[in-house]
Amino acid sequence: RVAARSILRFLDGQIMEDLVTVFNSKKAEKLKDVSPEEYAQYEKKARALMPELEPKSRATSFEEVEKGFDEETARAEAERSLECGCNVNSSCKLREYSTEYKIEPEKFLGLENKHPIDDSHPFILRDENKCIKCGRCVRICAEVQGPGVLGYIYRGFTSYVAPEFGDSLKETDCTSCGKCIEVCPVGALLPKNQNIKISPHETETYTQNCGLCGTGCKIDVKVLGNEIVEIKPAAERGFNERNLCFAGRFGWQIFGNDRIQTPYRREDTHWQEIENINNAIEKIVAENERSLSKKIYISPVCTNEELLIMKEVADNIGAEISSLSYQKSFEDKLKDTTLYNTTYQDLKLADTIVVVGKISDTLQSIIRKEQRAGKRLVVINRQKSDFGDFADIKFDEDPLTETLEKIIEYYCEPDDNNLGDNYQAPEEIELNLPVKTVFVYSRDEISEETSWNIWVLASIVSDFKAGSGVLPTSNLNNLRGFLRLGLDLGKPQYADFVLLYGELPCEEQKKIIKNSRFIVTYNSHLDEADPGHLIMPKPSYLEMQGTAIANDGRITEFKNAKQTLMLQNILNWFVEMDMLDAKKASIDYWKNKVNDLLSKPIKRKEMSTDELYDFLCSVEKVQLDAPKQHSVQKHLILQLQRTGKSKK
Repeated sequence: RVAARSILRFLDGQIMEDLVTVFNSKKAEKLKDVSPEEYAQYEKKARALMPELEPKSRATSFEEVEKGFDEETARAEAERSLECGCNVNSSCKLREYSTEYKIEPEKFLGLENKHPIDDSHPFILRDENKCIKCGRCVRICAEVQGPGVLGYIYRGFTSYVAPEFGDSLKETDCTSCGKCIEVCPVGALLPKNQNIKISPHETETYTQNCGLCGTGCKIDVKVLGNEIVEIKPAAERGFNERNLCFAGRFGWQIFGNDRIQTPYRREDTHWQEIENINNAIEKIVAENERSLSKKIYISPVCTNEELLIMKEVADNIGAEISSLSYQKSFEDKLKDTTLYNTTYQDLKLADTIVVVGKISDTLQSIIRKEQRAGKRLVVINRQKSDFGDFADIKFDEDPLTETLEKIIEYYCEPDDNNLGDNYQAPEEIELNLPVKTVFVYSRDEISEETSWNIWVLASIVSDFKAGSGVLPTSNLNNLRGFLRLGLDLGKPQYADFVLLYGELPCEEQKKIIKNSRFIVTYNSHLDEADPGHLIMPKPSYLEMQGTAIANDGRITEFKNAKQTLMLQNILNWFVEMDMLDAKKASIDYWKNKVNDLLSKPIKRKEMSTDELYDFLCSVEKVQLDAPKQHSVQKHLILQLQRTGKSKK
């Protein structure tokens, strides 16, 4: 073989040189030389005996001698078997450089450190035996993310990187962000998948956006046989660079074995699977035909394509369409003005960044990077956090609105006409903010009153040019798309026929809606709180092609990494239900329609900061409480994240 390759290189006119031998690190040359202590932590189980044909049958037939295992035994054997293979063998920097410099391991024989593998954390596997002590994980955790749960133990040859006192990673304040995995150049820190076993096999990569919040991070989805193995920050860097939050890196695992693939109907207090889809379709058709009042409620987490499809369905069946998932705000009236145009790029151009309330972990990491580059960080948040501890200036008084009002008072001059003998100057907070200040907040984490005060302060301080303005964000991954397509907030109401698409009403809303004669829900998971009589499967951002609009106005894309037909099936079912024209039962039709809509430029109304201030003063009423959002997916991701938190 070596000779054949050399001849081929010669005939092709290529340089004649020795073939590159890829460096491989092994525990031993032969299995018998591997010490049993290497796998002492695993329970030793006997191999299952393979069922075979009787000797007589073998002599008189050509059937396979080995009958094969049944499914249960095969699964048990697969779980019992140990597999030795490094999951980063194609990206390991140590292997790359060892290959480049033709390292021969035999020349470096000597003492070795032996460390137990920490497999206790549900999302991160820690193998100190592969650690090269570069310190990247220590720095990223302490200086960027904040918890600082990793550090060096001992000195010299015996030193290693681990949590305090050598404890398990699960017994720390680890937030399961996965940044340590991302910066590790070898296989000392690896991700874990709770659905399938991760292996070093080659995977197919789909580069798309995350669809679990409005941040819209760019991600690489690693797929093996239509099963998602891993999600990591995109190799072709997006605005999020190498940053992902827990939900983006690990939260997608909720769309594994527990997501529904078939319809279910409610049977008293539990859900019963409907094996024949035609039975579900016939039920929906019958209920729709005999209903006079009809409502469709759709969530802003749905893609632009899904929003347009459901608008079409609503028109065809004569239903009103709206949402229950977001809280109307005065700022919706600003969305088409020149002032509502701040992007993530403005964070790089600002001199000061003011963060109010809780925002996405990815945005926190990006802002932290800008702070390390010299920008001033002001955090106004009553909740204690590692991000808040990094702030140059921090206000943690409750409520947030009072803090903002005191800062606004510092910029306001008292009216001489109102100064009397009993005049008491309002309390002020001196905070000198430059013109190039960007205010960042999530409209889902603070009240409308607080966001109103943020805009008032911005109208006084900022000029809304490059590196200046307000960046409202949302936990809803397509709120901007929802508003751009002309959809609005609705009220929970009784109707003969109710269709909930991606919606999970809160308790107050459910008390009204649950009395409706028939409710059909489209969602990815079963939930006891769902008021539906029938649940149909709905695709996630990993199971369909589509688009959304991120917090900063970027168009985000989803590539159907799992290659499912779920959205196409929904279109086909709507045709069978007489809710959709057969000519429109194509995903490409809706993709083209969305492209046409989004390609039209937004006509933004010019607005000055003085006009903004006047508009804000004209707002008569604002909500005093933060909005309440209910989502099956968010609830499941939160549950998943709690499995990685310390119980101390």
